[in-house]
Amino acid sequence: MAGESNTGLVPLIPGIRSGSKSAVLLDYLEKMGPLPIIVRRVLRRILPLDTYLHYFGRHDRGTRKIWSQLAGMVQEKRAILDIGAHVGEFSVLAWVANSESPIFAFEPNPESFEILLRAGKENRFVPVSVAVSDTDGEVAFHCAAVTGHLARENQGTLTSEEVETVESVRLDTWAREANVRVGLVKIDVEKAEPRVLRGMQTLLRDDSPIIVCEVLSDTVGKQIQECLPADYIYFAIDENRGLQPSDTIGRNGWRHLNWLFLPKQMSERVLSLLVK
Repeated sequence: MAGESNTGLVPLIPGIRSGSKSAVLLDYLEKMGPLPIIVRRVLRRILPLDTYLHYFGRHDRGTRKIWSQLAGMVQEKRAILDIGAHVGEFSVLAWVANSESPIFAFEPNPESFEILLRAGKENRFVPVSVAVSDTDGEVAFHCAAVTGHLARENQGTLTSEEVETVESVRLDTWAREANVRVGLVKIDVEKAEPRVLRGMQTLLRDDSPIIVCEVLSDTVGKQIQECLPADYIYFAIDENRGLQPSDTIGRNGWRHLNWLFLPKQMSERVLSLLVK
């Protein structure tokens, strides 16, 4: 199962025959990168909706489906963690799929957290206003509207209005103090994913959670691979074609940013459930 190139998670698009001139052209356009908005508007008008979404829709369309399926598999007493929750979209998806497991959404950006709080009240997950990192204490956080990320060493000079000092926590510390066992984790923290993983080494060893993780560069991918235990296997998430097994972790084009990391001991069972 792990060696197959297409899990069948995303159906073929009706009206576009594989290998046809239309399919070749659309594949070419997709690989060009984000198209100008005027081009996307024209394509939206002339293409069937399913075809447009398949090639030019949001970059995490397939990931969202996989995340929902994974959330539904988590055991009742295991927690689901949404690291870099933004306004809570993935937390809501997890709650819809699994209302029995506790769900915690971590987001340090003050503006995002206000929205997250409202979503948490309506959808019964727990917002946590801290930055998840490899240190307990405080970190510099670059705020940008309702997005943001931990300040980076090579980012250049930022004004005091752009950077805030926020509380930070290692997941190992948080899970021990909260007395939580973890079954599923989503990490989307704008190139700080290795820092999150370095702060959850005990969790990785003891709980072996399934991980869905964004990878924005080959350098970050290499650092992530160094943080993961040897018994994890890697799948790039092709948003149209499903899971692609890989021996290395890296950036896969402009649109396919997300990865699935599975402990070997549960990979066969999880993959068999994902394709049903």
